[in-house]
Amino acid sequence: MWLSGIKAVGAEAWPETVEFALPAVRHPVVIHLIAWKDEPGSLKDDGTPSKSALPDLVVLITPALSPPGVFRSAGETFDRPKDG
Repeated sequence: MWLSGIKAVGAEAWPETVEFALPAVRHPVVIHLIAWKDEPGSLKDDGTPSKSALPDLVVLITPALSPPGVFRSAGETFDRPKDG
């Protein structure tokens, strides 16, 4: 399994890309989006992320503990902002 940022997606892995082994079974994946810009000290004066800024997301990968079934409960699990 390779894990990288969106800018590193491609045929060749970047040196910063994380590689880890997973057994050949189903793995539920949960992705948590992080509002890192809301954290005090996460932005430098020029608006770019500081060294202490949190990541954009946290990915949890766990082995499936139950028999195969429905793994996706919703395609979008957050409320879209209302217009205007």
